[in-house]
Amino acid sequence: MKLMVRRQFLALALGSALLGSSGTTLAKARRAPRGSHVLFVCTGNFYRSRFAEALFKAHDTSGELTASSRGLDTSKPRDTGVSPLVVDELKRLKIPTGLVAGYPRPLKREDLDAADVVVLLDGREHAPMLQKQFPQVDMTKVRQWSVQDVPAMAASDAFAEITRQVDLLVAELGAQASLPGK
Repeated sequence: MKLMVRRQFLALALGSALLGSSGTTLAKARRAPRGSHVLFVCTGNFYRSRFAEALFKAHDTSGELTASSRGLDTSKPRDTGVSPLVVDELKRLKIPTGLVAGYPRPLKREDLDAADVVVLLDGREHAPMLQKQFPQVDMTKVRQWSVQDVPAMAASDAFAEITRQVDLLVAELGAQASLPGK
């Protein structure tokens, strides 16, 4: 209920004046079609992209949008499938941890091709990696956020920024249109 109220508030308060992370208005930004698939990408697919994926899935109650997450370098061995920081934050938000089940997954060309929107959690770090690994990537569907990894950015700050950006993205893609009272 809290997520729905916040999403309704964002939709009403921000409306057509919503700003993307680059500072351009959404009217000028390329809009993804309804029924869009969003791909969240970070370095290891262990922390930032996994939280963004779970939060996006929890926000979209319409069923019109889908999300997944991948990593540009998933070679680091992990004892768990997802960062304990993410599990703790999802529990705090009462979001099912099953939304991020499994182990980190490497980014593949097919993932990029299937996505309508690709979100790089830290554009400054990830854009060069993406372009090196996938030189033919369609950069018009790529969004670059500024969420750094720990310890460069505290987990609480990263979660807050990811939440802010996911709220904006869900509102932009139109998932709020299916909320009761709309």
